[in-house]
Order: sequence, then C-alpha cells, then structure tokens
Amino acid sequence: MSWNNAVLAYIHQHPHLANWPDSREVLGFFDAKLRTLLPTALPVHTCHAALGDPALAVPLGAAFTLLHMAASVLDDFQDQDTDNPWSAWTLDRILSSTLAMVFLSQSCLAQLDTGERVKREVIDGYAQGWLLASVGQNRPVQPDELVASYWRHALAKASIGFAVAAWSGARIATEEPRAHQAAKEFGMSLGTLLQIADDIQDFIAAPTAKSPSALSASLPVILASERREHLDHAALVHLIGQEHPRKDSEWAKSVYELVLSLGGLSKTLELGKVYEQKAVAALAVFEPDRTAPLIAYARSILPSFDA
Repeated sequence: MSWNNAVLAYIHQHPHLANWPDSREVLGFFDAKLRTLLPTALPVHTCHAALGDPALAVPLGAAFTLLHMAASVLDDFQDQDTDNPWSAWTLDRILSSTLAMVFLSQSCLAQLDTGERVKREVIDGYAQGWLLASVGQNRPVQPDELVASYWRHALAKASIGFAVAAWSGARIATEEPRAHQAAKEFGMSLGTLLQIADDIQDFIAAPTAKSPSALSASLPVILASERREHLDHAALVHLIGQEHPRKDSEWAKSVYELVLSLGGLSKTLELGKVYEQKAVAALAVFEPDRTAPLIAYARSILPSFDA
C-alpha cells in the first residue's frame, strides 16, 4: 500500500469521523485526487528522507491532509469560484465541517508514537503554523502594494502549512537541526511553487471561469501590472481598477490578452522555476535515493503549463 493510501486509510478509520457527515463528504470528494498527490503523505516522505520510519509519520500526513482540506473548503467558500458542493453550503455547515477537520487533525497528532518532547514540539508547530496561515489568509492583496501583499497572502495561504508538514516528518525522525531546516525549506518552496501553479491555472481558466474577478489577484496579472513602462500597462490598470466594475468573461478575456502582452504569464513561469530549483536544492542534505519521489514531484508541477 502506498503512503498516500496509508494516510487516507488512517483518516477513514478514525473513530470520530463517522460523527461528522459533512467532513466525510469533503473527504470523499477529495479522495481520488489525494491518492495521487504527493503532499497527502508529505511528512511521511520527509521522515523517510531523514532516515526515520515512515509508518510513524502516517498520523502527521493525516493531520496535514485534514488541515489542508479544511483550508480548501474555507477558501472555496470565501472566493465562490468553484463548483465544489460546499461552495453552496450555509455558513454553519462550513464552520461545522471545517472545525471538525481541525479537531480531527489534532486527534491524529495526539496519536504520534514518539517522545513526549518531540510530540509537544510537533503539536505546537502545527498550531503556530496554521494560526499564522489563518491570519495571513485574511490579509488580501492590496492595490497600493500588489507584489508585497500578494507574497504575504501566498506565503500564509500555502507555504507555511507545507513548511510545517515537511519539517514535522524530519523532526520525528532525527534530532539533526540541519535535516529539520532542509525539510522546512523544501516544504516552504514546494508550497510556494504549488501556489504559483494554482495562480497560473486560475489565470488560464479565467476567461470561462465562474468567478473571473478572482483574476485580479493572480500572480500573472500582478507581475504584468508592474510593467509600468509597457504601452499596454495603462489599459491593464484601468481594467483591474475599481473604475471598471464589470468583471465578467468579456472582462477576463481582455485582461488575459493584456497580461500575455505584458509578459505576466511568462514571468510567473520563470518564478515558478526558481522555486522548483529551491525545493530540489533544499533536499541535497539527504541521501538521493530517499528524496527521488520528492524531487520528481517538484519537477512535475510546471511542465504541464509549458505550452
């Protein structure tokens, strides 16, 4: 059984999951995707890379997966830009299901079979990481400081959680600080890379998306808006500004074409490549045969956008 399947089996077999039907529905919706995405078992992989026993890290993978699902549900509900079923749920169902996933994640962390000191560090690390993520998620991109506010938002939204998850796997495997830092840097770079890829996907899909207004805060648009010397800059600023309220598919198509002209998409791809290289470089402290799946996954994220 793959590590992803082991993590999902651990969640499905949790004795309290049956008490939360909405959480089970979310898990069922994500189930097939989670079986193929490496981040489901990210802490298990970093535990293995740090010469630990992967089986001991399965509760960490479960906790990370539950928190990641809860964050995805809240993000979808907030943005209203997907057709996922919970986008139409009432606020009380959203809060109930996501709180359940958070509490279930804490229960998984409590089951860690490791020393009490390490367990305390890991539980506190997850709590601090997702607290920072929650604060940052509520700091939207600001028109007067697009790039800086985007990175604050993106780091909170994705990078911190991935950094904590990757670190936790190494933490239960070894006392070596160098390994802890390397895993943390890999997670931070991977989370940032995935956020960049998500923004690219949102940008590409924007002309036919349910909520094309989300295009305003995607990285290709933000990077294009920094090209102040370009002839098309003024037109782009006008379209994404408050004085142009019609943000429908026609608006999105116009923004899309201007961003391409300004090089926003190509710049975003270049930046994604930088974080791919950072992620791979961070793993150099581990034995190569133990990091091959992590490296392969990091290198698989951008090629689908090359065309």
